[in-house]
Amino acid sequence: MTTSIIPEGFEPHTMSAAAEKFLTLLGPWYYKNDIHDDGRREKIFGILIEDKHTNIWGSAHGGMLISMADSALGYNLSRATDPPQKLVTVHLNSDFIASPKPGDWVHTEIKIHKIGAKMSFADCYLKVGDKLILRTSGVFTVLQRLQKVSS
Repeated sequence: MTTSIIPEGFEPHTMSAAAEKFLTLLGPWYYKNDIHDDGRREKIFGILIEDKHTNIWGSAHGGMLISMADSALGYNLSRATDPPQKLVTVHLNSDFIASPKPGDWVHTEIKIHKIGAKMSFADCYLKVGDKLILRTSGVFTVLQRLQKVSS
């Protein structure tokens, strides 16, 4: 599936100054919010693959795709608790299934397995349409639980 437009419902994702250091090099990033049947909220990220994202063979660079999966996992896991958690990646395991090309819209889907007091576990699936291109499982550890802000 090759597209040349950003799918409906996605909007540009602005990042914090800390995240901009690296992630803006992979962008531009887009997002939309999704609410699952069980009430869990997920931020779905998307990137339109450009020439700057490709390897010498003309397909999306594996390191870029893994960085996208890692970032989507960390973002969604950190905000799966109230208050949010400050997390870092402990382990990633990725399987490449297909290679997106320039013009392909790649988006994330997250499946959270466990949110623990010290460790959290989840999978990220990168897809082009309904076609799976990368499966990544991640383990994250809590550095700090942020303070809940009262309104």
